[in-house]
Amino acid sequence: MSLRFNTSEVTLSGFAGFVVSSAERRGILAPSSRVWVLQLCSVAVLRFEEWDYAQGQGSPQSYETTEIRPLFKQLNLLLNRMDMTGGEVLSSNQKKGSLSVLSRDSMVFMRSWMVGVIALMAFSGCATIPRFPLEDPYGTLEGAREGEIFHVPTGIKVTKAQLLDIMGGSRVIYVGETHDNVRAHQVQMEIIRGLAERFPGQVAVGMEVFQRPYQEATDRWSRGELSERDFLKQSRWYPNWGMDYGYYKAILDYIRERNIPLLALNASAELVKEVRNQGLDGLSRDWQNKLPHMDFSDPHHRRLVEAFYKAHPTTSTKSFETFYQVYVLWDETMAETVANYLATEEGREKKIVVLAGGNHVRYGFGIPRRAFRRLPVPYSIVLPTEVSIPEDKKDRIMDVSLPEIPLAPADFFWMVTYEDLKRKKVRLGLMFEEVKGNLKVTKVLDGSLAAKVGIQPGDILVSLDGEALHESFDLLYLLSQKRPGDTGRLRIRREEKSLELTLHFQASQ
Repeated sequence: MSLRFNTSEVTLSGFAGFVVSSAERRGILAPSSRVWVLQLCSVAVLRFEEWDYAQGQGSPQSYETTEIRPLFKQLNLLLNRMDMTGGEVLSSNQKKGSLSVLSRDSMVFMRSWMVGVIALMAFSGCATIPRFPLEDPYGTLEGAREGEIFHVPTGIKVTKAQLLDIMGGSRVIYVGETHDNVRAHQVQMEIIRGLAERFPGQVAVGMEVFQRPYQEATDRWSRGELSERDFLKQSRWYPNWGMDYGYYKAILDYIRERNIPLLALNASAELVKEVRNQGLDGLSRDWQNKLPHMDFSDPHHRRLVEAFYKAHPTTSTKSFETFYQVYVLWDETMAETVANYLATEEGREKKIVVLAGGNHVRYGFGIPRRAFRRLPVPYSIVLPTEVSIPEDKKDRIMDVSLPEIPLAPADFFWMVTYEDLKRKKVRLGLMFEEVKGNLKVTKVLDGSLAAKVGIQPGDILVSLDGEALHESFDLLYLLSQKRPGDTGRLRIRREEKSLELTLHFQASQ
């Protein structure tokens, strides 16, 4: 029996050899295990041929999910029936105390490859492409509850302690996020804390929200040398990221308290702007020298990003190609930062927890695959996954038709609810520009607090509660500390007059 995939034929024995070679390259399969794994693949083939014969003696048919799952469960039982002792798995035809066969990582790997065995078999001349739900192969998301954690390749629910134990063998732990979901950031916090307690002094954190030119600011923060205000200012939080700092405050406070190394992962805004405006071919040599090595060959990554672009085409780039170049620039820069750090003397003995938007780590072809290309070390992907989306948040969901991706989206789903920050923001309701160290009002919104107290275009904002206002950060940070019901003293300059206005802040709509 041979398998037809596209135009080439792949023999089953050849595929089994490919499985073994891949496992050995990843360092999770001992050479002594080679014969045993080949036997396991042979059993899988025999089980498939028996099942295929019973289904219709090779007649063309469509293998539905309900038909393939029983076969996969049989193969899974072959793994589960082995004796598990001391963190090692021994096959039934070997005695305890003899050669170690499969580590727990190998078990995960083999189960994943069993999915591949079945999927490839369905490409043979007697079958059409199966509709196998790789996004959630065991249907674990249906009926899942907040706080539950699922191992995606097996569909098995695990505890937080088990998750941390499993991830203990990884050098890189990618934890995705929905930027404005408090619960997703709480998952990130739990993982950082759990690993830091298990591996004191051996954990670093890398964050998408910080750009590489501001690494000195993140270094000083993790050493406890900066106040929160100085840190946000020196890292250029508001112009570079702009999200409410409250989403990340608990994580960053913990990093400073424990002196955990903090990596600024992302590409600079200036480089991104050049690529967005000029495209890679239009960059000057100076800008080209600042680029990481960029790989555009992954078809799955391209299809996913193209789906985003088609759903919401942006005017900030000239074409999809330019949009895709920017997206790859983000992923490659973050991957390069991770790999470079782990190869340094400081990072050589450390693990790094990478916090980034879900689509930068989902399926592994964003940051993880690109970091692995540079430095092949074990990694895990955890996706905080919303159980449901509240009605008042559904307008934030991207309306996009996603392509089918033949990859598991993550190693683990951690189920969360969708929750925004509980605190209410306040706003002045005006627009301004920086002019020679001053903030000059350019527009006042109708019905706003600024309009109510009589602020006018052309006024200069001098101070708030006695704090001088010289740049946009000064005003934005001070306003971020205000809550509905608070008051403030705003001093302005109008032509030659100095005026002090009393502000009564209300929740912004």
